Amino acid sequence: MGRRDWGYVNLPKLLLKRMDKFVESSQARKIGVFNKSQLVRKLVDEFLVEQEKHYDNMESIDEFINEVEYGDHFLITYDDEKQLEDVVYAYAKRGIVMSAINVIVVMKKDELRILRALKNIKNLDSLFNSEKIILIYADDTIQDGHILIESILKKLDDLYELAKRKSMKGLYIHGFYSQAMLDKRVSPDEVYRLENKLHEHARKNAFSISIMCLYRSLSKSIEAKLGRDHHVILKRVVTKTGIR
Repeated sequence: MGRRDWGYVNLPKLLLKRMDKFVESSQARKIGVFNKSQLVRKLVDEFLVEQEKHYDNMESIDEFINEVEYGDHFLITYDDEKQLEDVVYAYAKRGIVMSAINVIVVMKKDELRILRALKNIKNLDSLFNSEKIILIYADDTIQDGHILIESILKKLDDLYELAKRKSMKGLYIHGFYSQAMLDKRVSPDEVYRLENKLHEHARKNAFSISIMCLYRSLSKSIEAKLGRDHHVILKRVVTKTGIR
């Protein structure tokens, strides 16, 4: 922590006193903890390890998606079309349950892939006609190798206003800009910049937006950069046949 005064962390004073006492103990020395900052980092690291185990033990993508709430910004990788369809279908169903407009941002050439994933949703045509599922073409937001981020954020704000007029709670966003990166329409740095802005947007609108980003298998360097702007990265996609 940059400040010595821990009052701004909003922890109970008794807990702070117990932390002070612990970091002065021999037990703390044994685990390499010498101050409260190191103790908090260690606890967070242990929590993240436990969360990874939790996701590893899930048996279906539905189990993971059913934990998604407004304010979540997460990334899922997929290896094949079956995995892609399972994830899109599960997230769209969750959006419907959560009274959200499903906003699917996709390259025009991939539209049929998405429609195949949604084909088993009841009353699909009606959901499209009533704008409870909306397709946005990512192609229209790419210009000379750059993503028009402000245009995207403005569109999301407009769609949130639409959701309010429909007495719906918010937006469930399916993001497929990774395909534009793979097709070399935009650079990885452009996608990182977009993810950062989307993360900020999700944080500011925590009660109205959930964002799922879909990528094919990631290199460690790309995963490390994307990890800064996602609450969760599910690296082994969970399908109906279990984690792979």
